[in-house]
Amino acid sequence: MKVLQRFWAALTGRSHAIVTVEPTVAPAPAAPAPPSPAATCSGKRGRPASASLLRTLDLLRQRPDITARELAEQLSVSPAYARTLLKRAQSKLSAQPVTLVVRETSQEVKNNELADLHARLDETEKSLASLRSTPPQGRGSWNLNRRAEVIRMACTGMLAADIAGGLNIPRGEVEFILKVDRLLQGTG
Repeated sequence: MKVLQRFWAALTGRSHAIVTVEPTVAPAPAAPAPPSPAATCSGKRGRPASASLLRTLDLLRQRPDITARELAEQLSVSPAYARTLLKRAQSKLSAQPVTLVVRETSQEVKNNELADLHARLDETEKSLASLRSTPPQGRGSWNLNRRAEVIRMACTGMLAADIAGGLNIPRGEVEFILKVDRLLQGTG
């Protein structure tokens, strides 16, 4: 405040002038209007939802399994735009609260469902136990002499498919071992 008084005094030549500065108060902003239902479906604030998006929402509520192709045909839009509309509508629907309906069930129905679950659990535990007790088929443990055996068999003139069948390993693995061997030998 003193700085302004000195500035005014220097400007006007009056040393005893009193300058007061009152703060300006901005008017309070008006309360925003509640958004319309169409505006809440829009991708951007303040922009109303397109008619295509509103129609997509209606179709998605009627048929949750609708495809982008079917939507494109019904709305007469391109498939790419139909995919975009479908994604936007699905995100809008997933953002809406879901109401769950709880139905009363009798004790007898609950007991039957529980018995069914116990039976399924017992079957699963038995099959899991049998899977754990049998060793894996096909490839056993890694044989450290496998590379040497593959190279020896290849030197006798056997084909990769025959070597793979003889050693019970994938043909791609045999070809890989032979390729690495050729690179190491400098002939590949």
